[in-house]
Formats: sequence, C-alpha cells, structure tokens
Amino acid sequence: MALKRTKTSIKQAAVRKLQPSYTTKGAVEKLQKITTYLNKRFVGRSEVINAMIVSIINRSHVMLEGPPGVAKSMLVNDFFGFIIEGNYYQKMMMKGTQPEELFGPLNLPQYRENGVWEHNTEGYLVEAHFAFIDEVYRASDMLLPSTLNILNERIFINGTETVNCPLRCAIGTTNFKTEDERLAAFHDRWLIRMDVKPLISAADLHKMLRSYSADEALQKPQPITLQELDLLHDAVDELELEDSILKMYSSICTKLRKEMSKDSNFFLSDRRIYQAFRLAGVNAVLNSRTEITYDDLFSTGMGLIEANNMQQQSALVGIMSSELQEMRDLTADEELVNRIKTKLNSETDKFDESMSHEDAKQLYMRLGEWHKSLTSASHSEMPKTRDWINAYGQLIDHCSSTLADVNCVLSKYSSAEFIVE
Repeated sequence: MALKRTKTSIKQAAVRKLQPSYTTKGAVEKLQKITTYLNKRFVGRSEVINAMIVSIINRSHVMLEGPPGVAKSMLVNDFFGFIIEGNYYQKMMMKGTQPEELFGPLNLPQYRENGVWEHNTEGYLVEAHFAFIDEVYRASDMLLPSTLNILNERIFINGTETVNCPLRCAIGTTNFKTEDERLAAFHDRWLIRMDVKPLISAADLHKMLRSYSADEALQKPQPITLQELDLLHDAVDELELEDSILKMYSSICTKLRKEMSKDSNFFLSDRRIYQAFRLAGVNAVLNSRTEITYDDLFSTGMGLIEANNMQQQSALVGIMSSELQEMRDLTADEELVNRIKTKLNSETDKFDESMSHEDAKQLYMRLGEWHKSLTSASHSEMPKTRDWINAYGQLIDHCSSTLADVNCVLSKYSSAEFIVE
C-alpha cells in the first residue's frame, strides 16, 4: 500500500490565513495552467487530462483502460500531485488484496470484547479525498463490490456505525476490460471510462521523445487547493438553467437508449444520465459562463458513453447534432417571428382617422404579407405565438372594409398582450 497524507503545519496554516480569498476565476486559471503543463508532458493524452479535470470538479470517478506502457499510472500520479490539502490514497490491486488493505486493519480489541467487525480507517480509502486504484480488475470479484457505497453514496458501514466518506474523485486503471455481469454495478460507478491507446502517429511519437529532454525545462504551475475545487463544484450548482435544455438532454438520452438497444454491452442507467448532466455545468464553469448552454451538452458524452467506442460515439454525435440543429432552426424562426411582430406592430400604429380608404387598403395588403410570413415559421407551433398569429389574422380580416371598421378592430386588440411583448 502506498499512502500519502497532507498535514498542514501551524506555520502553513498561519500563512494561508494571510492569503486573499479564493475566487472561481483564479481556480479556473490554475486548472488551465495545470492542463497546459500536463499536455506538454504527456503527448496525445489531452482527452484523458480533460476527463480528470472535470471529474475533480464534478466529484465523479474515472476509469482508464489500456495496455501496459501508455503512462496511465504516471499521468494519474502527476495529476494528483497538483492538488494540495486533503488525503490521498493509492493502491495497486492484486488477486489476493484483502479488505483491510482498502478499509484499514481490524480493531481486534473491539472484535474480541464486543464481537463487532470494525476497521481502523485512518489513512485508508474510507478517509481519502482522492484515490488512485491501480489495476482495478485484478482484485477479486468479492472485494470490488464492497467499495460500491464509498464510490457512490460516500458512506462506509464500519461495524455498527455509518461513516461519511470525504471522497471527491477516484481514478482507476486497468489493462483489460471485464464482461463479468456480477461487476456491472461496480463498473457503472465510474462515470467516465476512457480507452488509453498507444501513440500511433509519427508526429506524436516525435513529440513524446522530445518531451523527455524538455521535461526539465517545464516549469510546474501552482497547485490547486481543496477549497478552490469545492468553490468550482459549488459554482456548478449556481448556474442558470433553462428547462428547454433539460428537455433536449432528456430527448438525447432517450434516443441514445433506443439507438443502442440492440447492443447487449450498452447500458445507460438513470444514475449515469443524472450524473453525466453535471458535466455540462462543469464545462460552463470552466469556460467562465454563468449559465448552461446547448453546446455544453456535448460534454455530457464523456459520461453517457465509453470514450473511443466508435459505435456509441457515432450514435451519440448523430443524435446530438440533430437535436442542436433543430434548436438552431427554432431559434432562427423565433428571431424571424420577433422581427415580423415588430414590423406588424409598427404598421398597425399607422392607422389613424385621417387615413384614406386607399391607404387602409394598402396597409391591409402589407399586413397580409407579413401575416403569411409569420404563419410559415415553425415557431408558430408554439401556443403563445399561434394565438398571436390568429389575432392578427382576425385584424386583417376585419380591416378590409371601412376606416371605421379598422379603428374598431384596433381598439379591440390594442391592449392585448400578444400585440407587444
């Protein structure tokens, strides 16, 4: 077992009190610099690095799958090295790994005296803020399910007590995938699952070889604190969110399930759908936005599907692109409707008692043209706009006779909410 614990000295605590308060902007800038550094040091691993960055903010877990020798462990250790404060737990799993190596040694006096099976958890996974579990699937099928409550609910049943676990993010690595159905629930606890492959292009290999000589010249960025990560996590909860985005996301997930229904290896749980949506919020925070946009939904793909699974990726990209295009068309129609409504309102303002019958007739014809354009917009399917169109249609029908009729209709509709919004 490799264990690292960060303890703050009295001197360090005193210095920290003198530091200015942390800000979301400052935390984002720190993560950007850490990302830049890691991308220079680990060539061709930008997607993996991004997945780890969003996970420490989202408080979710990452599984890195790939053959030996692709720098999975080195990358994870370097990454966690940029987080100060909190407890860090690291363990390489083996077939003979015992529960005590994860949860702590048994409290033998408690067992002898009271018959209670209790662990001394200090310094182990139960009290860790961040964890690196290497070679996850080499552990026994009986051991891995015992971590489910820690990974998801963040609790541990220790003897007769329920312990709250401070775990923010766990990163696991494995050299092989498991198809064991008994571990399906455990596998689903890892929100982001990425396939880390050897570098293929000569250009990337050349960059990798050059990076070894350039490592010494790289200046390490400033680390980020646990408090700053908590600040970013809370910022996600404070984002503005329109219900139309939730509806689109629900539609995307429903269509993805239907599209992949024939693939027996694909399973999209309600829990995964719920947790993956927060990735959109994390993306918004990292881009310094105060609201979740439709484009942020693309980031949920990291959690909805297994990265680098081409079949799943193709299905999801197709569904998302279609949904977003429909929304862009609807937005364009809405802008058209608003322009027409403004034009119609300005035209109706031209009615007055001095208008001749001929002028009224010409105005009626122009209103008819605008009404036709308005009804052709797909946005007109929305109830409020449809009511507005119908009301103007009635106005046009009534203003074709005399000026008196026009004034009568105008007075009838001038106070209606659909005239001016």
